[in-house]
Amino acid sequence: MSWTKPRIGVDTLFDEIVLPLHEKLKRDGGELFPLGPDLSLDSYYITRRKTRMNRKDFEVAAYEGAAGFAGVLRCMWEDETRADLVASAQRQAEVARALGEVAETQTDEISPFRYIMF
Repeated sequence: MSWTKPRIGVDTLFDEIVLPLHEKLKRDGGELFPLGPDLSLDSYYITRRKTRMNRKDFEVAAYEGAAGFAGVLRCMWEDETRADLVASAQRQAEVARALGEVAETQTDEISPFRYIMF
């Protein structure tokens, strides 16, 4: 993907969603992206409610549109009790849609302004 055009959505994603979440978690003593192991846990293994997958688990309706994507994100994060992420699901879906539109406008043609060196 060429980034010669304005970066629709990427800056928004970090400025409006990721950074505020990180700052809030940091103030509360947590981390959005842990850099090391959590020493308070005995194990990272969890007991899952669902232990087997079926065909429907592989059919994700999220890619049919931004609303479907937001719904899937919201359900997943509600199951994980991530209220901080649930609130941003719709905005993340909008950013994903905008990035998808940019990707669809891309062609396989190589720009004459690129140099190929062997």
